[in-house]
Amino acid sequence: MAEPFIRELFEALEGSVDPAALEARVRKICSPATVDGDERRTASAILARLSMGDLLDDSILGAKPDEKSFPLRVLLGEVSARIEGDDDALALAAGLNFYFRARIDEDARVAVGLELSRAYYTFTAKHRLDRDLVARASPLLAALLSTEVSRVRFEAVDHAQTFDSASHERAREASTSQSRIARPVTFLCRVAGNNMVRTKAIILT
Repeated sequence: MAEPFIRELFEALEGSVDPAALEARVRKICSPATVDGDERRTASAILARLSMGDLLDDSILGAKPDEKSFPLRVLLGEVSARIEGDDDALALAAGLNFYFRARIDEDARVAVGLELSRAYYTFTAKHRLDRDLVARASPLLAALLSTEVSRVRFEAVDHAQTFDSASHERAREASTSQSRIARPVTFLCRVAGNNMVRTKAIILT
């Protein structure tokens, strides 16, 4: 019963609809959503915060090649450049933001800091960043993380060449028959008051 009525309705509408306008409307509905100016500005602002542009001072963000903090600027630039398309870059950036922005107690912050160092080394290994750059950036990042804790401090172990059981722990996939360190997996964590090792650095041999 309904079919003849529907046919008549479409025939009646046929003359009153602009085919070109209808096609344009359908294409707009079916195509990916367009981004207007406000959305684009919002996305840009979010990326800027994710890149910590509002947290880091000019001594890092504006560091010149001959300045000590320049490797850290290069590192953060590499992370920012890959945030949109790389999960490891996004995880590292998100982790850094959580570490510096979240209100958590020190023990939790230390745990996050160690996982951040793991994310850092995962990112640098995945993208095969220059080893000299990484070796120079690592202590700077460790020092930056240490500014948010008082009872401990983070240390990079990139300079170490040989496994030392007093400060290193092998990763599960590391070779137990080798003593030469291939690369670090996490930072070392020391107690600030007495310099004792609180958490050993995980390394690959």
